Amino acid sequence: MSGRVPLAVTDNLNFGNPHQPEIFWQLREAVNGLAEACRFFHTPVTGGNVSLYNQSPAGAIAPTPTVGMVGLISDEKHITRSHFQHAGDSILLLGDWGWEVAGTMYAREIHGLRTGHMPQIHLHRERDLQETVRAMIATGHVHSAHDISDGGLALAWWKAAWAAKSRSERGSTCPATNDSTSRFSMNAGSGDCFGAARSGPVARGSGAPAIRPPG
Repeated sequence: MSGRVPLAVTDNLNFGNPHQPEIFWQLREAVNGLAEACRFFHTPVTGGNVSLYNQSPAGAIAPTPTVGMVGLISDEKHITRSHFQHAGDSILLLGDWGWEVAGTMYAREIHGLRTGHMPQIHLHRERDLQETVRAMIATGHVHSAHDISDGGLALAWWKAAWAAKSRSERGSTCPATNDSTSRFSMNAGSGDCFGAARSGPVARGSGAPAIRPPG
């Protein structure tokens, strides 16, 4: 999350053999989902690529739709990095802790499971969250912001710490490795970032809190 307003996307759809009914269903649902989100956020698809028949005798690859996005930022001083910037800053979680584990890296790598319902996304809440993050960035007190996706909060913190050549001692337990959507981790200095969060669209409508994680 760099603070930009999204303008347009390009996509890359990677799937197995679409002549197999289950693979065709994956492709169809991915296209429908992308189309729904793009219409909701008013972000046209300017181009893309499709790669099919990606499989071996062991089976098809996992469905892998990939999206690249271009955005606009009005003031370059608000360009926000993804890794921790200053020692001693607060780490904030915007959104819920989340508990959806099915389909996560944790379930796949630790338990060998590829079953269950994927984490659900609520587009109105996602829009409100992103607007609130941008409002907090505009205060000038947010030093970094990182989306929470694959690997959950644990991986987002690890990547932010690794890129900053710092060290994180937080554990990688199941609640921290879920892939629940509509969440951001932020690194903030002094100032009323919490005030921006409480007065933003998230606080008014979606109910996603701003949390200062313990420890």
